[in-house]
Amino acid sequence: MIWAHALGTFIHHSHYKTLTSAYAAVLQWIEANDYQIVDSNRESYIESGQEQDHELYVTKLQFSVTKL
Repeated sequence: MIWAHALGTFIHHSHYKTLTSAYAAVLQWIEANDYQIVDSNRESYIESGQEQDHELYVTKLQFSVTKL
Protein backbone atom coordinates (compact mmCIF):
# COMPACT_ATOMS: atom_id res chain seq x y z
CA MET A 1 0.00 0.00 0.00
CA ILE A 2 1.30 3.49 -0.85
CA TRP A 3 0.29 6.37 1.41
CA ALA A 4 -0.44 9.79 -0.08
CA HIS A 5 0.59 11.75 2.99
CA ALA A 6 3.59 13.89 3.82
CA LEU A 7 5.83 12.99 6.73
CA GLY A 8 6.61 15.99 8.93
CA THR A 9 9.94 15.44 10.67
CA PHE A 10 11.15 17.55 13.57
CA ILE A 11 14.46 17.22 15.42
CA HIS A 12 14.61 17.96 19.16
CA HIS A 13 18.05 18.71 20.67
CA SER A 14 17.82 18.61 24.46
CA HIS A 15 16.71 16.72 27.57
CA TYR A 16 13.93 14.14 27.40
CA LYS A 17 12.09 16.18 30.01
CA THR A 18 11.59 18.98 27.46
CA LEU A 19 9.91 16.71 24.87
CA THR A 20 6.47 17.87 26.03
CA SER A 21 7.37 21.43 24.98
CA ALA A 22 8.72 20.14 21.66
CA TYR A 23 5.48 18.29 20.96
CA ALA A 24 3.46 21.42 21.80
CA ALA A 25 5.55 23.48 19.36
CA VAL A 26 5.23 20.86 16.62
CA LEU A 27 1.47 20.62 17.02
CA GLN A 28 1.20 24.41 16.92
CA TRP A 29 3.31 24.50 13.71
CA ILE A 30 1.14 21.81 12.10
CA GLU A 31 -2.03 23.74 12.86
CA ALA A 32 -0.61 27.16 11.89
CA ASN A 33 0.53 25.81 8.51
CA ASP A 34 -2.82 24.17 7.67
CA TYR A 35 -1.80 20.54 8.08
CA GLN A 36 -3.76 17.74 9.70
CA ILE A 37 -2.28 14.68 11.43
CA VAL A 38 -3.53 11.52 9.73
CA ASP A 39 -1.76 8.71 11.61
CA SER A 40 0.16 7.91 14.80
CA ASN A 41 3.37 9.81 15.45
CA ARG A 42 6.82 8.23 15.71
CA GLU A 43 9.60 9.08 18.13
CA SER A 44 13.18 7.97 17.37
CA TYR A 45 16.15 8.42 19.69
CA ILE A 46 19.15 9.47 17.60
CA GLU A 47 21.48 10.28 20.52
CA SER A 48 20.33 8.85 23.84
CA GLY A 49 21.43 7.20 27.04
CA GLN A 50 20.43 6.14 30.54
CA GLU A 51 20.15 9.66 32.00
CA GLN A 52 16.89 11.61 31.69
CA ASP A 53 18.69 14.93 32.02
CA HIS A 54 21.33 14.95 29.30
CA GLU A 55 21.26 18.12 27.17
CA LEU A 56 23.05 16.50 24.20
CA TYR A 57 20.25 14.03 23.42
CA VAL A 58 18.69 14.18 19.95
CA THR A 59 15.15 12.93 19.34
CA LYS A 60 13.37 12.76 15.99
CA LEU A 61 9.60 13.37 16.05
CA GLN A 62 7.62 12.36 12.96
CA PHE A 63 3.99 12.90 12.02
CA SER A 64 2.07 11.73 8.96
CA VAL A 65 0.24 14.85 7.79
CA THR A 66 -1.89 16.08 4.93
CA LYS A 67 -2.50 19.65 3.79
CA LEU A 68 -5.99 20.96 4.56
